[in-house]
Amino acid sequence: MTVNVRLPKYVQVKRLKAGLAFYWTPPTKYRKIAKSENLAFPFDSVLLGKDMSSRELFSAAEMYNRQLDEWRKTRQAPLAERTLGRYGTVRWLIETYLCSEQFHEKVGEVARPDYRRVLEKVCALTTEKSREVGELTVASISPRAADKIYAKMIEGEKYRRGEKAVIYCKTAWAVIGRLHPDAMARDPQTRALLNPWVGVTKKKRVKQSKLAVDRATVYRFAEAAIAAGRPEAAAAAVVCFEWLQRPMSIVQGHFRWPDYDPPKHRGWVRIEYHKTGEIGWHPLVLDNAETGEAMRCYPEAEAVLAHVPRRGIAVVLGPEGQQYQPTRFAQIVRKLAAEAGIAEFSLDACRHGGMTELEEAGLSSNEGRTLSMHRSTRAYEGYAKQTVNRHRIGTPDRRPKRTPLPVPHEVA
Repeated sequence: MTVNVRLPKYVQVKRLKAGLAFYWTPPTKYRKIAKSENLAFPFDSVLLGKDMSSRELFSAAEMYNRQLDEWRKTRQAPLAERTLGRYGTVRWLIETYLCSEQFHEKVGEVARPDYRRVLEKVCALTTEKSREVGELTVASISPRAADKIYAKMIEGEKYRRGEKAVIYCKTAWAVIGRLHPDAMARDPQTRALLNPWVGVTKKKRVKQSKLAVDRATVYRFAEAAIAAGRPEAAAAAVVCFEWLQRPMSIVQGHFRWPDYDPPKHRGWVRIEYHKTGEIGWHPLVLDNAETGEAMRCYPEAEAVLAHVPRRGIAVVLGPEGQQYQPTRFAQIVRKLAAEAGIAEFSLDACRHGGMTELEEAGLSSNEGRTLSMHRSTRAYEGYAKQTVNRHRIGTPDRRPKRTPLPVPHEVA
């Protein structure tokens, strides 16, 4: 006898030896639309789980359906309907770059709105003759003109915005210059294509070191969040600190229950570093080298996760099983921290604190990168803060290794 079961939208079921597996699969037509418009399509088929209850299934699928609906609403208009500006103008160049395959391949989805904001600001700047920069021809933007644009972008001591303008424009000029060399300025002597943003002298600024919180602060926050009825916020802080996941990834649902102590990988937790596409595995259980007995590596983190109700496939979901908006979740975290008497706290500070703890534990950069899944030592070292503990650890190790002073000659 066949029983008809109502499935959530875009969910397919497959019968496996181990039971029923449920997959969320986005419609092919939206993938084709994105490809025709030269847009990235950020969805793939996802295994929601196996032998799930109806409530679990609808809750898991809801998150992906909501994300797909948001993409459909906010995606850019078809290429033919976009106003790219007059051919050869700065606005044309920037809009063409933002629609290019290079932009969607090289720039992550999270960073794209920032590119658009900064480059739109560049186009909206006015010259001494009250013309918008976007109306000027690309060929008229000389190195001197680029310097002036940078100077306007940093007005009000907005040095970081100016730096972004130079970086983004330099990339846009390089990408579009290769595709449309006839629209670009050329060096008068060599006739080589000229990128006016190369060599712009940027103002020196003192970079503010990002906040890092220690282990005691993280678990103090987690305890307060659980007491306040927000165990998902406690879990987010602990996962960012212990397993070094990016805050945006965990809020967007990339830390899931099937990744935590999964049946096929007992004693491990799988962390997806969505920005880089890397996958890291952290052991939950290891054998004690001295006693040979199994040892829990993260008992405090597991205790926090035990308080989180399974409202869906993702760990961090709201009381109604809804996915949080990143800004809203950040507000909740700040409010919980303030109520707990923690002056400065954020999920980003938890991740920075976790990597600082790696350095204080004496791990080398390569060992630390194995856990954080950073691709370069330079990127990793930006997270490990120079703390008093690191100086305290290093000084005793230095003493026995230092070169002895020469024996002074006796004075006759």
